[in-house]
Amino acid sequence: MRPAMDGFVSYSHDDYQAFTAFQPHLCAVERAYGLTFWADQRIAAGYDWNSAIQDRIAAADVFVLLLSPAFIASSYIYDKEIPTIRQRRKQTGALVLPLILDRCLWKFICGSLQAMPVEAGRLKPIAEWEHPGHGYHHACLEIGNSLERYYGIPQNPIDWAAP
Repeated sequence: MRPAMDGFVSYSHDDYQAFTAFQPHLCAVERAYGLTFWADQRIAAGYDWNSAIQDRIAAADVFVLLLSPAFIASSYIYDKEIPTIRQRRKQTGALVLPLILDRCLWKFICGSLQAMPVEAGRLKPIAEWEHPGHGYHHACLEIGNSLERYYGIPQNPIDWAAP
């Protein structure tokens, strides 16, 4: 049995609606690959939110960055999360997956990383999909492919033939 892996979703609170639309799609990735993704909406009242976020980044193996103009404008993300995520990637080889929500200057943050979602071989931000759910679906397929290739994690489908 392989060890459980943890994921972290970084997003701007201005993009909360996009994050909540993406979350059900990401649940399928969690179930198919045995991961658990964490985002700051899980912080309970009374907890030190900065420490909680930094602890989760320090434990994560996979990062999904929901990139948008608001993400780039966030001083907290730029000054706190991105440096810690970069350090985690450098130390452990963590997988960082940029998901483009809307057109923005995302390349200066993670231009050396392949971004998603891609349709017909071209990057297509979620905001440009006629149905954003289709864009999230494509992104989750790409996340799954990356997990399989990068970590060698096979998909764990339900076996309907098992008793």
